Amino acid sequence: PGARPGKAGRPAPVCRPPRGAGGSGRRNAYPLSLKDRCLAGELEEMAALGVDCLKLEGRMKRPEYVAVVTRIYARLLEEGRGPTAAEAAELDQAFSRAGFTDGYWRSRRGAAMFGTRPENAPDPKALFNEARAAYEKDALRTVPVRFSCRIAAGAPCTLTARDPEGRCVTVAGAVPEAARSRALTAEEVRARLEKTGGTAYRCGGAEVEVAEGLSLPASALNALRRQALEALSAARTAPPVRRELPVPPLPEADCAASAPAYTVSLSREEQLTPRLLDCRPARVYLPLEVLSDMDALPEADTAWGAVLPRVWRDRDEADLRRQLERARSLGVTGALLGNLGHFPLAGGLGLALWGDYGLNVFNARALAYLREKGLASACLSFELRFAQLRDLPKLLPGEAIVYGRLPLMITENCLVQNETGCRLDGAGPIPASAPCRRENVLRDRTGAAFPLLPAFGHRTEIQNSKVLWLADRPDYRRLGLAYARLRFTTESPETCVQVFRDYLADRPAEGAFTRGLYERGVE
Repeated sequence: PGARPGKAGRPAPVCRPPRGAGGSGRRNAYPLSLKDRCLAGELEEMAALGVDCLKLEGRMKRPEYVAVVTRIYARLLEEGRGPTAAEAAELDQAFSRAGFTDGYWRSRRGAAMFGTRPENAPDPKALFNEARAAYEKDALRTVPVRFSCRIAAGAPCTLTARDPEGRCVTVAGAVPEAARSRALTAEEVRARLEKTGGTAYRCGGAEVEVAEGLSLPASALNALRRQALEALSAARTAPPVRRELPVPPLPEADCAASAPAYTVSLSREEQLTPRLLDCRPARVYLPLEVLSDMDALPEADTAWGAVLPRVWRDRDEADLRRQLERARSLGVTGALLGNLGHFPLAGGLGLALWGDYGLNVFNARALAYLREKGLASACLSFELRFAQLRDLPKLLPGEAIVYGRLPLMITENCLVQNETGCRLDGAGPIPASAPCRRENVLRDRTGAAFPLLPAFGHRTEIQNSKVLWLADRPDYRRLGLAYARLRFTTESPETCVQVFRDYLADRPAEGAFTRGLYERGVE
């Protein structure tokens, strides 16, 4: 993983550069660059489904883009219809990557969902100029404000501004002086208050009270108006008052261990060999779909765990439940849970519930919550540094991944199908002969190869190009962890055994490797 993971709030645009996917991964393609979603034509269907709110993504887009898109969507919502051909063309001109997609909305996957935008694509100048001219006009200032101004002798002038939602602010300005030639009138003050240019407000009415024989410069009135609108903007954008409750105490539990026992997770049945079991792992984790194809588990002094799929749908629940029941009959005693939806899926079967890295455990509060949910152990986030892992109160027996290719991304689309066309729809088990079951990689512009693992539902899980190696770093043994996981993905059965023995002997790595984020953390 990189130092800018998406869940840390600073995602890097890793999906847009050219890459190749497949057996060699050498084609100059864009297998991760999805077209933008456009559901302007589905608004009526959304309303019928009970959707109350729409989110328009415009991150890092220019103001003209935002103006074009919001104008069209607002019009469609007001008029209860889909876009005309001209409106659809304007959305495409504003920004698109070879068009738009509604694939996920329509439960369709495939290469047609992907596209790119040329680096030197010209801006639609005419469309953007029109949008800019429109939002710079007074007519688009949509927040009406009512003013109430009082100017009296010997006291600072005051101005109150109210918005339609009832927010009200009052500001004070200069003290008026006695008029020398011509006195200030209410009409002059009202005219000044109506000049809200350059703001999101328009004057919806003004009550003005001016004592006779006073003078106040136009600059003072303008400053008073600006001050009032700035205060109103602050009130409108202020966060709501939040309840502050006492922080509940953490449970009194200390599950820290003096040294971790090794666990292993496998991706294929052939990696499970007698020689690997001779290394005496405390636990062996196997994907649920792999367990479903097995007739029996070998005799071994270990605990067996079923790894539940990271992504699944409601329609998969009954089948996954049956697979769990069968895995239990084989001798599986625990289920590895990667999200909160796994708790009811695995509950009531008499299986121990073990937390996987997908639960993203970063702190003791998360451990306390998961403990209440019935978790018996938890794999801590591999984005924590050694010191953070050490200082984290062990309210549950903790586990950390200390070897393997760390997962970078899971894609709803099978990347190999998009590249080579294996013609599968994700329904039912994927045959071993399918192209995506073979060795495939995603290769970037530097030549680095990121292995592609098939995932449940005909998805793809992208692995890091380098393996995490900590065998020669004893630090991980002094963190209070109960378990240290060796995560085997693309390794051969022989390599799995050799790596386990290397960790037992504290050997340094051979070849390229990474320390992950355990030493440097995230930005």
